[in-house]
Order: sequence, then C-alpha cells, then structure tokens
Amino acid sequence: MATKEKFKGSKAHQRYKLASGKIVPGTTTITGVLDKSGPLMYWAWDLGRQGIDYRKYRDKSAEAGTLGHEMIQEYLGGSKVDFSGYAKDIIDKAENVFFSFLEFEKGKTWRTISIEDNLVSEKYEFGGAIDWYGEIDGQKVLMDIKTSKGIYDSHFIQVSAYH
Repeated sequence: MATKEKFKGSKAHQRYKLASGKIVPGTTTITGVLDKSGPLMYWAWDLGRQGIDYRKYRDKSAEAGTLGHEMIQEYLGGSKVDFSGYAKDIIDKAENVFFSFLEFEKGKTWRTISIEDNLVSEKYEFGGAIDWYGEIDGQKVLMDIKTSKGIYDSHFIQVSAYH
C-alpha cells in the first residue's frame, strides 16, 4: 500500500507505508545516501567557473527531466501530460529527452503492462515506484526512466530493489 502526500510548494511527495501504517523510506531516499560528492562538486565548480549558478541550472534541468519523463510515460500509455506552468525553454529541453527515447524505442515492439506501480516490501521495509513494466519484443522488462546524462550505481541499485 502506498499513499501520496502533498507538501506546500512542491509536487506530490511519495510516502510508503507498511500494512501496519509505519512509514518506510523509498528507494531513491535510500540510494540518495550514496557518495556522489566527487563528480557533483566538480560539476558545480565548473559551472561556477563559467559564471553559472549551479542551483538554477540544476533546478531547470530537473524540471525538464521530470517533464520529459512524463512525456515518455504518456507515450507508453500513462496519464496525459499537463504542459501548463512550464516555460518554453523547459518544454524544448523535455522534447529533446522525449526524442532521445523515441530513438531508443524505434524498431521494437512495446506492450505496456503497468505504469507507476507503487510497491512496498513488508520484509525489507522500503517502498518504490516502478516507472514502466511491460514487454519489449516479447521479453518482460522493468524500466525506470532516467533522464540524466549518465548511468550511476544508484540507478542499478534502485531497479535491483524492485526485483
């Protein structure tokens, strides 16, 4: 069982609860404790060297990534994307994310079984949301949609936790 709670000034924040009602952390909260400081510190320093505020850059990139993620899920059978409230430059960046996905999926046969399924492990006491589960060319696939420029250890750990 998983429930969503809204916090003032933010999008819905996912809360995962055991059958007993105990709140448990999500996979991204757990993987967030992994040390990523090295590459991130260099990235922030490099942006600052160029006169770019890394916080603004990060927030705009995250917003475009979130919108791109939503566009991919809509394409695969999820909810309709609401573009209101997004600036044109964010929509343009999100479209680039979406077009990259279209290149990835080209020539494959996709069948969606579920989108955004929330799971909670009573045994290990954590929760998570599966972005997409279905078949690609007849093979069962569990997919977590990532819009970052790289693939990180935390991504592998997150998806492994859903198995």
